[in-house]
Amino acid sequence: MVPGFWKIAAILSFDLAITYGSFLLGFFVKFGSDIPARNWGAFQTILIPILASTVIASLVFSTHKNLHRSVVDIGVAIGMVVLVNGLVAGAATYALGARGFPRSVLIYGLIIQLVAIFLWKTFLVHRYRKRYFTGRSAIVSASQTEAERLFQRGLSHVLHTPSIVLVDEIKQNPDVLAGCNLVFVTSDLSSQQRRVVTEWCATNGIDVLVVPDMADLLVRQAFFTRVGDIPMVQLKRYGLSYEAQIVKRVIDLVTSAVLALVFLPVWILVPFLIKVFSPGPVFYSQQRVGKDGAVFNVHKFRTMVVDAEKVTGPVFAGENDPRITPVGRWLRASRLDELPQLWNILKGEMSLIGPRPERPVFVEQFAKENLTYRLRHTVKPGLTGLAQVFGSYDTDPIDKLRYDMMYITHYSLLMDLQILSWTVQAVLIPQSWAEKQARRIARYELRFITGRYAVNEMAATSEIDSGR
Repeated sequence: MVPGFWKIAAILSFDLAITYGSFLLGFFVKFGSDIPARNWGAFQTILIPILASTVIASLVFSTHKNLHRSVVDIGVAIGMVVLVNGLVAGAATYALGARGFPRSVLIYGLIIQLVAIFLWKTFLVHRYRKRYFTGRSAIVSASQTEAERLFQRGLSHVLHTPSIVLVDEIKQNPDVLAGCNLVFVTSDLSSQQRRVVTEWCATNGIDVLVVPDMADLLVRQAFFTRVGDIPMVQLKRYGLSYEAQIVKRVIDLVTSAVLALVFLPVWILVPFLIKVFSPGPVFYSQQRVGKDGAVFNVHKFRTMVVDAEKVTGPVFAGENDPRITPVGRWLRASRLDELPQLWNILKGEMSLIGPRPERPVFVEQFAKENLTYRLRHTVKPGLTGLAQVFGSYDTDPIDKLRYDMMYITHYSLLMDLQILSWTVQAVLIPQSWAEKQARRIARYELRFITGRYAVNEMAATSEIDSGR
């Protein structure tokens, strides 16, 4: 369900055509049919940078993979692309000496581009949802409870009520799934049970989405080899290459320094508000576990009352947690409570993007429950990550671990840029909107493409290779 290479190329080509046509129409609005050669020549000079920025920004802000996103999310992503185009066009005008390119044409072109691409993307969304989400769907599970959990947390605002089919029913009558165009498989099925379901669906042309267990996430990154004439797969070592660590560190240093300056007004305003509405310290430090299990102190703006865990002990913050102060609730919704961690990034204890660092007591607990949990510590923890942009404070720890494992096993600079762009959108969109989005889109989807997963907006399950 994530567009393949040629579909992405087709979508981006149409985006480029819209961009060019938008500026052309902007010239007609300004000059009519008699466009001065000097002005047109200046536009041709900066055309390549504008088109290049369209492609790069579209990839970074994932406008080519917006088929599950809300209208608000689509609008924000396209708005970011248009903003980047405007900045690039303005910079290129001066850098390339294209002073004849009128500012009014730039403004007209950007407005037309914003409207035209928005209409184009919403058309794609309508066609996609009509194809996949209006037919019959089913959730296959080993228990009624797990099926209902998947529906309530991820699918309730995307699908009409799907059929819930217990796996034992399929053994008795495989044709119970006949007529479905989309089947979801929960993680509580055994490997053999999932194989029966996915093979039947594959032979009957039904799309399958599977909530992955940790073994899926590990094995999918394996590469094929052989010993003698016996085919095998070898698991890769997890973590980033030395070169990737250097590049990531340079980006962390530059970006965190710039962000510290950009948010200078916040550094002044937030401490004042915290002091006014809740007596006590401005900052809050807490031990967290970092790369290779090293323990360090993470810093945050205080969002809870003083001694919040004096009675309860270490517990997770929940929705409508009474310990959170009024200012703290706003800080958490805007993610600004994490801003002091820029200091942790500059010190090298954290990275800008990565799994969120967890407290030692919870690390020990989760590691006992799931042996793969400690793989999170093969990379530096991050200020933001997949679990933060697609989850919430009360997202199930196992779902957060799935996000973290997806990030570690598929790390790339492009993925870091995408996560950064999603974080910007999460900050710009109020938490109430974010919560509605999280329920409007199915969180559980990854597409198995050419031997690799591709993270997209639903970002938390895998589609088993159906042999297509």
